Amino acid sequence: MRNMKCHWGSRELGEFIEIAIDATIVINERGIISHANLRAENLLEYPRAELIGQAIEILVPEASRSNHSLHRQSFVNNPSVREMGKYVDLTVSTKSGKEIPVSIGLSPFESDQQFQILVAIRDNALLHEARARIDDYIAEIRNITETAIDAIITMDKDSKIISWNDAATHLFGYSREETIGQQISIIIPKKMRQDHFNGVANISKGGESKVVGKTVEVEGLRKSGDTFPLSLSITTWMSKRGRIFCGILRDITLRVEAEKKITEQNKKLQLIAITDPLTGAYNRRQFDFIGNKEFSRSRRNNKPYSVLMLDIDHFKVINDTYGHELGDKALKETVSVIQQAIRQEDSLFRIGGEEFAVILPETSLMPARKLAERIRAAIDNIELDTPQGLMKYTISIGLAEFSSKDESIGTTLSHADKALYSAKSLGRNRVEQL
Repeated sequence: MRNMKCHWGSRELGEFIEIAIDATIVINERGIISHANLRAENLLEYPRAELIGQAIEILVPEASRSNHSLHRQSFVNNPSVREMGKYVDLTVSTKSGKEIPVSIGLSPFESDQQFQILVAIRDNALLHEARARIDDYIAEIRNITETAIDAIITMDKDSKIISWNDAATHLFGYSREETIGQQISIIIPKKMRQDHFNGVANISKGGESKVVGKTVEVEGLRKSGDTFPLSLSITTWMSKRGRIFCGILRDITLRVEAEKKITEQNKKLQLIAITDPLTGAYNRRQFDFIGNKEFSRSRRNNKPYSVLMLDIDHFKVINDTYGHELGDKALKETVSVIQQAIRQEDSLFRIGGEEFAVILPETSLMPARKLAERIRAAIDNIELDTPQGLMKYTISIGLAEFSSKDESIGTTLSHADKALYSAKSLGRNRVEQL
């Protein structure tokens, strides 16, 4: 993925980052700061006017500046959404020279056809403040608190909430006062609640858990009723009050949406790479791929397969007489008829201009010929409207069955092509086999 695109101008972008809960700046691919919100001013001790136009390196501690530009260029060359907290040991340098430990989130995007990076900066001091407000036994989970960048929630064995930090309020919409003592189910979608209670009961009885000590992806439920994807890390321990569970939760909506877009784009690109754009049939490259797999399978299992080679008769005359638009319509209609006639396991390919091929797995010559005759007859019945009246056209078909002497799928196709040539020579609108 290069980056996400948005249609915001500079003003809209500025308004957007102003409502962010973290100190946020925007830089271009050269590292020049173009936007900064009020929280960035407060955290970094720079007035906004001083930040804008400066290189991002002014915020990097001096000891790290020499390598920072290389890391930045590496990110520009291979951009991706970096979740907040992926690097927990970073520091920024304020105007006064003070170095602050922070967590950084990176989100590349395009605005006005310019590559930009949204940089969210979270002061890790907030994490320590949250931990200070949790009951004294929360100190027992120091081995995981360093990863607790986002929401930290603890509960007892009865699934009653014990502690709830500010990030949890931002994430779910409930205040601390609304949640302490309530069932954790208020933030769990209804369809997942029974699994939750079963898991807690199992762990409380000493059983093993599939999620404790791991990071899993689940759905969360906001106060508004909206559900959203979360990453969840859980740890548990025994205290004087009984078994305690601690969850660290992070909103992964942006990552999930980005992955979904990438998946959809990859599917489209893959389809484009293997299909003919006019008819939707597979292309010649895909014929070689599927055909060689079928050839190898048939040779390995000693199973037959057949290949049909089809060619629209007098196609040049159709184009010359009625125009290429009608010729394209005839190609599409031909593909539609063939696809309706073949099985799901069969494959249709456009090999050339008006030439098509069909691979028929586990099909010998006789049933292949019957199929070919049905296709030929169906196309013989097609009538296309033209300004000159209805137009009919025919198709010639050659077929060949896999032979142990064949060296590749290309050999079988060559035999089918020779049979097609024979059908053409014998008057067209017929089926011939080698």
